[in-house]
Amino acid sequence: DNQLMYFNEEEVIKVQIVSSAPNFLSKILQSTGRCQVDTVPISGSVKTEGYDLYIFEGYAPQFMPTDGAIWMFNPLAVPKIYGFEDGGPMKVKANLQLPEEQSDAMESITRGVDANKITVSRYTEIKYLKDSDVKYDTVLKFNVGTAPGIIAGRSGRTNILVFSFDIHNSNLPLLIDFPILIDNALNYSVPPVTDKKIYETGETIKINAKPVTDKLILSHGENVSEYDDFPVEFKAREIGKYTVEQIRGEEKLSENGFFVRIAESESNFALKGGVLAESEYNGNNGEPEQETAEIAMYIAALLLLVLTAEWGLSYRGQR
Repeated sequence: DNQLMYFNEEEVIKVQIVSSAPNFLSKILQSTGRCQVDTVPISGSVKTEGYDLYIFEGYAPQFMPTDGAIWMFNPLAVPKIYGFEDGGPMKVKANLQLPEEQSDAMESITRGVDANKITVSRYTEIKYLKDSDVKYDTVLKFNVGTAPGIIAGRSGRTNILVFSFDIHNSNLPLLIDFPILIDNALNYSVPPVTDKKIYETGETIKINAKPVTDKLILSHGENVSEYDDFPVEFKAREIGKYTVEQIRGEEKLSENGFFVRIAESESNFALKGGVLAESEYNGNNGEPEQETAEIAMYIAALLLLVLTAEWGLSYRGQR
């Protein structure tokens, strides 16, 4: 374990924002340093493929993108493929709050966010469709009524996050919670291939794949494994560089790497202590235990025998 690779690669998230006023979202996404943002007006040429994240404000395309995550703000005229419909505009001054129960995934979106500070003056009521395959969980709800403020769902392998309000009808862009919420939402919607670049042996590593990935190839030296079910979890048992390739058809979508090293506790050559250390033999006043004493006696006897033999040879040589 005399080498350590440092991976300085950034996984760029390609984002398309369809909005008549995209400035708030565009700037906050660009400030993360991870996003390449294209903005398109609602009347413009809207794409439903080629991006990692699609953001729609006051608009929803008739065909759901399937190669990236989806965020919707103030969802209007939503096609049934999304699993809900809008119940019309609601004017109310309300604050957001956490639901009574929250899954780990939903908690990851709101971690570090003070929801009670977020005030909304107008939102679109969300009505779930009973027979839809898309199921949603409440991320944040309003403190009045029963309507959800932010919901999260999944269609196949596509993550969907819906804000029932237009951020221009809230104080969210003015709060420090805004960049925190957006960064959390990015990690939930478009999770990185791995959560870090350096692991230790024995750790369980989770590998995420893009929604359109057909095959994931994990390489370590001459060992190559292929997967078609994601995410992939495995326990790192060998040190060295690992490479992750995502494949769609014959096209390589991306290539990322990470490094596995020996656990620090097993390679700490500055570790102090020893067989006779008091900290390891409490209550023994630093005296060697019986087994240690017996070994020392055998070593002393062997040294005495060697010295006697050498003395004998030296004495004969002097005669």
